[in-house]
Amino acid sequence: MLQGSQTPFWGTQHVATSVSSHTAAFQTTLNNVSTATEPPLPTPLPPPLEPLDAQPPEPPLEEPPPPPPPPPPPPLAPPSEPPAYSPLDPPLEELPLDPLLELRDTEHAKGTKLTKDATPPPRLAVVMPVRLDGGIEIWNRVLLHLRNWEKHRPCSESLRNRVDLLFLYGEVTSSNPMIKATTNFNKDLLRNYWQGSSVATTCFGLEPQIIPLPLAQKENQHPDCTCVLFYRTFGLMREMGYSHWFQLETDVMPVQKDWAAKLLQRMDQNLGCSRFWVHGSPPMCNPTETTPRSPLSPGDLHINGNALYCLDDLEFDSFLGTVQSHYSAEQVNSLMMRNYEQRKRNYYENDLPKYKAWFHRTGGVQKINRKSYKISAPLFPRKPTMYVVNGCGTGEGGESGFDHAMYQCLARGLDGELGCVPDASAVRSKFVGDTELIVNACESEYNLAAVRKVHPSALFVHSKFVYYSPAQIKAQRALLHILEGNPAKASIREWSHMLEERSANELDMWANLCKQKSANQNSTECKAVKNSLTNVERSWMLRFPKNQIYVWNTDLHAAPLACNIPIYEAAGAAVHGQVDSGNCKIHKLCPTNLRVLTNHRMQGFGMEPCMTRVRELFFDAYRRDAEMARVDVVICSHPAANCELYMPLNKTLIVYASTRLEFGRHDDVVEWRQPYLDSKSPARIARW
Repeated sequence: MLQGSQTPFWGTQHVATSVSSHTAAFQTTLNNVSTATEPPLPTPLPPPLEPLDAQPPEPPLEEPPPPPPPPPPPPLAPPSEPPAYSPLDPPLEELPLDPLLELRDTEHAKGTKLTKDATPPPRLAVVMPVRLDGGIEIWNRVLLHLRNWEKHRPCSESLRNRVDLLFLYGEVTSSNPMIKATTNFNKDLLRNYWQGSSVATTCFGLEPQIIPLPLAQKENQHPDCTCVLFYRTFGLMREMGYSHWFQLETDVMPVQKDWAAKLLQRMDQNLGCSRFWVHGSPPMCNPTETTPRSPLSPGDLHINGNALYCLDDLEFDSFLGTVQSHYSAEQVNSLMMRNYEQRKRNYYENDLPKYKAWFHRTGGVQKINRKSYKISAPLFPRKPTMYVVNGCGTGEGGESGFDHAMYQCLARGLDGELGCVPDASAVRSKFVGDTELIVNACESEYNLAAVRKVHPSALFVHSKFVYYSPAQIKAQRALLHILEGNPAKASIREWSHMLEERSANELDMWANLCKQKSANQNSTECKAVKNSLTNVERSWMLRFPKNQIYVWNTDLHAAPLACNIPIYEAAGAAVHGQVDSGNCKIHKLCPTNLRVLTNHRMQGFGMEPCMTRVRELFFDAYRRDAEMARVDVVICSHPAANCELYMPLNKTLIVYASTRLEFGRHDDVVEWRQPYLDSKSPARIARW
């Protein structure tokens, strides 16, 4: 018997409707019997439940005598078991397990539908958070992950009755038609790829399940958006009838076959959350080590957010609520602002005075491998972005995200400080770190064969290295080998940008890093720097091997070179663009050591005011230049006529005309060139 405010799952409103419907139907039957000429039906309906104030019906006039009236019904009470099936009720087989199955159906997903008496088997949701309102880069990350399934299949047989793969994305209400169009476009891309993948359709069904979670505009920032999706996923997964869910971000690559089936085995061993709430991996930033180690601090062993989560214990929900309360957005923001004010004071009292003193000594120029670089003042401390979501970080440096908030809620107690929960040790036992499930390699480069030797049973490797560009890989390797430590993201980003812009190359980067006190002078990179300093020409041979074609370009527009660089590099060439134009920054082709030729007031197109003098100066500047000696090919496009500057230097020339050949010489149809033309212009084009 249900007590108090408890209500049966079928609902009190349904019971009342059924009773009143039976009463009205029976009253209509009695009226028909009293007025009809034909005899009553041989099998009348069973006596209904009637209200307490109902009056007994009058006996009919016809023979035989009327039967005695039914006794008044007892007072209504909440039923202790479901009422008998009625034709007015919906068919039992059409009752869904949960109301959100309709949401899944709208995304072409077929939800499992059960009868009231059936006990569903425990089900696992593999949740892949994605951004569908981003550009092609976002889609490429999803595609990169899905293509990995061809090597490491999720299953050997269908898992559609036990495991679902859900693509979960934050949906922000926006009136921008481009955002809606991009989201729909990426959905179509995902569906088209899915339907063409036999691996995906075999394991998880014919259609991808794409589920939106609403986000407020203020929540659509990092890391708030990831935290919102994480906390709301628990309620969504429980409503959809899952026992566990596994967060699988796109940079978590499967490295074993049947990984979905093996996740299911781990779930079946943890029914009722008997073994864990969270099953994941602590930092293993060197994936070939056996001892977890974090780049932040030796004691930071937080479990990364990509993990297996149990939904069968409401105590876990209570703990998550405690984390959000303990690290509320208001408290975290207050701490971040205090730390920010301290960094500002340190900037004015220490960093800036040191830079000013160094600037007076050097003029703000630092020489690296015989090249001069202007060093800017240290950046003013960046004001932190304020959180709007509770439980999304602690406010300390390097501790943003729900995973850090959960860990520090328990770890603070390890140091004797006040933690989030009274019995932290009992809760801590529910967080199981296991590198045989996931090797959390941070952002480190890894070799799969080497990782498998140390972690032969690992199902996944988590590292953003899979997204790195060639320049980022070079920067990470140099920082790791020379400074012998896990490189910071900012350092990788800084050096990779310089390499991509071609304002520095690997040898320049090595020379800068080898000057630092902590540099390993016995590293291969530092030895190469020492060899290059003894012979300038040899330095350029070290930068670009002898068998690699080195291409040089000094156009006055970035597009002709930039659009063809992928072709040149695919052919094995190295390209150095010294493009003096406003759009060079977009394509990372701005000049770093260009001499003589400039685009000053558009005069560089025709080498005004004295073309002969410009040619002489250019030849004198580059005839003994070590880099020019290494150049194999010069490409001229805009203007193509500037190739004549390189003819005295005896270089192979490729003339790729982006417009008319006379552009920059006798181009009287170009309005802005007309002020520079004179009677000698025909001779200029003839000479060219």
